[in-house]
Amino acid sequence: MSHYRLSGGTDAAEMALFDIDALPQRLPDAAGIARLVQRQRLIRLSTGGDGGYLLHLYVGEAVPVQIAQYCSDADVLRGQFVTERGQVGFGGIESACLSFQPNVHIRADAQIAAGEYRFIAWHTEFPEHLIIAALGAANSPTARTLLQAPRSIILIAAVVTIALALSGFYFGAALALVVAGVAVQLILHSAGYQNAKARAAAARLDFPGMVIELQTQRDGEGAGDLKPAFSSAAGSDPGLAAPV
Repeated sequence: MSHYRLSGGTDAAEMALFDIDALPQRLPDAAGIARLVQRQRLIRLSTGGDGGYLLHLYVGEAVPVQIAQYCSDADVLRGQFVTERGQVGFGGIESACLSFQPNVHIRADAQIAAGEYRFIAWHTEFPEHLIIAALGAANSPTARTLLQAPRSIILIAAVVTIALALSGFYFGAALALVVAGVAVQLILHSAGYQNAKARAAAARLDFPGMVIELQTQRDGEGAGDLKPAFSSAAGSDPGLAAPV
């Protein structure tokens, strides 16, 4: 039983989970994508827009209650999924080909157990206040202030620069821009900022936009219900996402 967190993105308003071994060399057209779906090698996940998306993939285990309660009943997809050797990818539909050049912003790959699965896929609806609270708890007040500092400096510098320019102090306006730029770069490259940014990013991983549960027949009935069976939540090669 394994749980994976996979991040990807799309410029085509559609994500997918697919069996890498079944992909063609070049990006397939609409008919080719439909054939992959028919062969149970690709799960299409409509997004309604471009951008980045986080998937929680549960293989042989039920979706935990803290995630399941936010899975939308209004948007459920069921079906069968087959992976020949267990090499799967999650990414924009535009990455569903063997010639895809690795790009962590578009696609993430993982190694799961090979086999035939039943799946249920959901979009999630997490309350905004829950995400804000988690991000706030991930860092101290000082660290949160540090994360906001670059934006604050830029806004203040813009106001000061405009005021000085309107007053005819052009040298002062230029100097304000230079000082602000240097300050922002120093903050962005500081260890404190990078550590705070990493903690915030780790906290966001607890809030997937999509959830898929994969169950084989011997795994039980977890994938046979409309809502995931509630439970306590919870191998890898280089370059592949490891279970958490």
